[in-house]
Amino acid sequence: SSGINAEWPLRPGSFEYLFNLGTYRAIMSAPIVLLSLISAALSSNVLDLTASTFDEVVNGDKNVFVEFYAPWCGHCKALAPEYEIVADAYAKESNVAIAKVDCTIEKDIAARFGVTGYPTLKFFKKGKTEPEAYSSGRTADDIVSLVTFISY
Repeated sequence: SSGINAEWPLRPGSFEYLFNLGTYRAIMSAPIVLLSLISAALSSNVLDLTASTFDEVVNGDKNVFVEFYAPWCGHCKALAPEYEIVADAYAKESNVAIAKVDCTIEKDIAARFGVTGYPTLKFFKKGKTEPEAYSSGRTADDIVSLVTFISY
């Protein structure tokens, strides 16, 4: 007969044994990987701003760096891990907030700040509620350097 002979007991070290062991490990580790990804997503230091929270956060009390994004945008997806690093760098800073606005949902906020492309990055300096456009580099180091320079 053809195919893999999966008679039990399988000999340790045989192809069938290793194949079945690898499959078992892959199946058993998938939920752990999924939970890790969900946990990472849930524990983000990037603030999700909505119509009901935007003005509460961007009120002039602190420096706020905001990414206006669309979930389908490839450039936004590429920026996401860098932006998480930026948010982590300022997680314990009370005078700086790193935030994002999903413009596919919060269309009024996007229109209010003239967002026409994604991602659009804007910096709201402490004491102001009107933003400064950010058009420099898109790495975590670039953004952290600017936010630190302006904030201190």
